[in-house]
Amino acid sequence: MSSAGAKVVTFSVHRGRVTVVRVHQLIATQLAVAVLLIAVALGDGLPLAAFCAATTIALTWLRPRGRWAFQWLTLALRFALRRRHTHSDLLKRVAPGTRLIVTELPGGPAGILIDRLGLTMLLDLGDNPPQISPSPVRPTQIGPPPLSPSTLSQPPLSQPPLRPLLLDDGRTRPPIHTQLLLSAIAAPDPECADGPIAASYRRLNADVIPGHARAILAVRMPRAEGWTEAELRRSLTGLVRKQAYRSAPPLSDFLIVRALAHSAQAEADGDTGLTESWTSLRIGGLVQTTFQCRPGSASPDLITRLLTLPAAATTVSVSPGSLLIRLAAADEPALATAVQALNLLAAAEHVTLHRWDGEQLAGLAATLPLGIGAAGVVDPPPHIPAGLVIGLGRGGAPVLLPLFGPRPTRVHLIGHLRTAHLLVFRALAIGARVRVHTRHPRRWRSLVPAEALIIGPTDPPPPGSPRHPVLIVHDRTTDAAPDRTHTTSPDATDPSTPNTMAGSNTMADPSTMADPSTMNDPSTMNDPENATDPSGRADPAGPWRATLIVRDAVTSASIAAAAGADLLVIQRLTPAEAEPLGAALGLGTATALLTRLRPGLVAVVHRRTVRWARLAPTLIESALFGAANER
Repeated sequence: MSSAGAKVVTFSVHRGRVTVVRVHQLIATQLAVAVLLIAVALGDGLPLAAFCAATTIALTWLRPRGRWAFQWLTLALRFALRRRHTHSDLLKRVAPGTRLIVTELPGGPAGILIDRLGLTMLLDLGDNPPQISPSPVRPTQIGPPPLSPSTLSQPPLSQPPLRPLLLDDGRTRPPIHTQLLLSAIAAPDPECADGPIAASYRRLNADVIPGHARAILAVRMPRAEGWTEAELRRSLTGLVRKQAYRSAPPLSDFLIVRALAHSAQAEADGDTGLTESWTSLRIGGLVQTTFQCRPGSASPDLITRLLTLPAAATTVSVSPGSLLIRLAAADEPALATAVQALNLLAAAEHVTLHRWDGEQLAGLAATLPLGIGAAGVVDPPPHIPAGLVIGLGRGGAPVLLPLFGPRPTRVHLIGHLRTAHLLVFRALAIGARVRVHTRHPRRWRSLVPAEALIIGPTDPPPPGSPRHPVLIVHDRTTDAAPDRTHTTSPDATDPSTPNTMAGSNTMADPSTMADPSTMNDPSTMNDPENATDPSGRADPAGPWRATLIVRDAVTSASIAAAAGADLLVIQRLTPAEAEPLGAALGLGTATALLTRLRPGLVAVVHRRTVRWARLAPTLIESALFGAANER
């Protein structure tokens, strides 16, 4: 970014300030003077000589936007001569010569990216693991305004530091470099920004919590003299396998390709062509631009605020001494709005931004998990909360439902059909494509018509992605489901509700909910009880795909299926329903609380951990669905 070379330092006579004169400036000045003297001596061509001298002086002495004028000229020539539109493979376009191989580890296959400078493996640091509210809610305490975005920098969960894991093993090897890549998808989805879906979710999600966030760590081992490629590969895989596998599993070759595409915001079913312009590039239907932050270090709070900028997607690449931000938006005006918000944030944080004009393709490569330019080891920042806001918890903090992720998710709802309407309505706000399988389509007509919502038997939905996940809903409510309307306000509370909800000693530690290996067993995804449409076709399991089973009663046939689900959302049960369900889930004394839920409260259950949330419908949701208070 900056010119290098020897410098000549002189002192100003009048002010005593130090003026730095670079070697190329001295040489260019001498050359310009020589050209003028030659033209004067010859007595001919003085205008042309003056023009050449002035151009030389301007190219070497002017430095707009942090670069010398001759550097801008060189950059513009390279930009004009290279190919700026392609439909070729993403990896071949951003990192020519890089190849992807597979190696076998005890936990399964892992991919290795190999280029002429080194080897890189990608570790999955997590994708918004279930973060049900940090403590059970006490209904009498619900009501304060939502938390400010700054409080997002203090989530209940965080990733373990990998610096000691990667460095302090006592083995001799080439130096290890790491790059941390954080990505976040905005909520509500910009594609529905002008409709009631986004307006309603925006009122609920005042903290601007992303609909999805993910962290990937690129561990890079550079080539070193005396080390063959096979030795480097054994050393790198041994380091990953022995030191970091439990806390950060490596990605397979297939998952690496998918992670690169998702990090670039390239939709699998959309336009994957890449078109580069001077100030931005278009890929996956989004316009994107990259900035470099100076200084290159940043606090976790700044990174969290960067991930909540008003862009369709935000990617932050962190390595020692380097901080890069890539913003993505639906069109140029939306991107300009996001860039303006980034400039305001940078001014408030006293950092300088440099946009990679003329080098947007290089900016894309630098903000993909390839380890390019990484030097040193960086520790991951605290986990970034993300997910679907299902309601409000203690103190008015949003309660997040990890509905979508790289692994398929199964969710069971036992409650009123209107609660299902509420969840589907909010899923549409974070960009989900929803397919509803029901024998009673009229029951779902209260939902706002949306292109992403299809009710009734349809063709299989397109593959899911972080921007557009897929939600498949199976309406298993009874034919005679009551259509109850409660006069109780959705925000009403009952001071007589016992405070035992705030602290049952049977509640599991929330940290047990962060282990991705305990979720989403693919072997049970095609259980006919859970995931088939009325025609008998099984829902295909896949990434960024969730299956929601809606029931209004607990039966013996559904208890086993509910016990195998990843998440359960439960409204008030009868004692006859709560006892067998609580026994199957291992809830202990928390089972009794399921029979005492007040209107508007739901219990969210994951692996014997129970958290409570108030649905808190917005005015738009209340007008569309009425009160989803209880069964």
